Amino acid sequence: MTTNPTTTPVLSANDEQAPLLQQATPPDNFDLTHVPAWDPQALRMAHNQAGPVTGLLWVAEVGIIIWFIVLWRVVLTHSAGLFTFHPLLQSFAILAFYQGILVLQPTKTPSQKRSGLTVHEFFQIGGTIAIATGTVVMIINKSLHNAPHFTSWHGLLGVITASVLVIQALFGGLIGFEWSRRLILGESRARSLWRYHRASGYLIILLITLTFLTATKSDWLVMVSSQFELRILTITSIVSVFGLLGLTNIKKIIPA
Repeated sequence: MTTNPTTTPVLSANDEQAPLLQQATPPDNFDLTHVPAWDPQALRMAHNQAGPVTGLLWVAEVGIIIWFIVLWRVVLTHSAGLFTFHPLLQSFAILAFYQGILVLQPTKTPSQKRSGLTVHEFFQIGGTIAIATGTVVMIINKSLHNAPHFTSWHGLLGVITASVLVIQALFGGLIGFEWSRRLILGESRARSLWRYHRASGYLIILLITLTFLTATKSDWLVMVSSQFELRILTITSIVSVFGLLGLTNIKKIIPA
């Protein structure tokens, strides 16, 4: 059945379990324009209901929180001047990205979806700012010490990931926010581009995890961490990403 793009709404109320990575507004078939942007009661109801994704959601949530606590303990007990802000900002950004994604798992009603998206936008924008700032801090720190840039896999992956994240945020805003869809792309084209935005979100999560795993081999982290702490950081980062990616719906990326 052919649908008129000028009258087709934006978000489907039936699209309940679809993971929404790195995005601001889903591209399907239900208009959220007149839905309140913030309804905490609706959001609480969404997350008080157990469903098929609940277990994986908790795997990702608990894993990333343990990872964050252990890493911050290591960093804060081994201050390294300006460099200290680099792992703190990057890890904060990763935690924010996870929260922004998991808050949408699941949302069912239009009110739940709109409130979830409001929280999602807050975390994703904050995380992008934090990770970009952390990257700049590292570049400045190396310049102050006349150290070469991007000489390790961690450095190369880090700058690639940060660059892709900025592009992802700009692209997400372009196809996600109502004013940009209406004035720049149009609803139909924005919907057609959405699967690419979602797919790049999955890629970014994998890049972030891989970037951190290379950091566990860096001289500084090896020097200040115990073997037990390194194992915990490695295991929890892997478990978290598996839990998160387990929430994905491949049909949302590859058309049937």
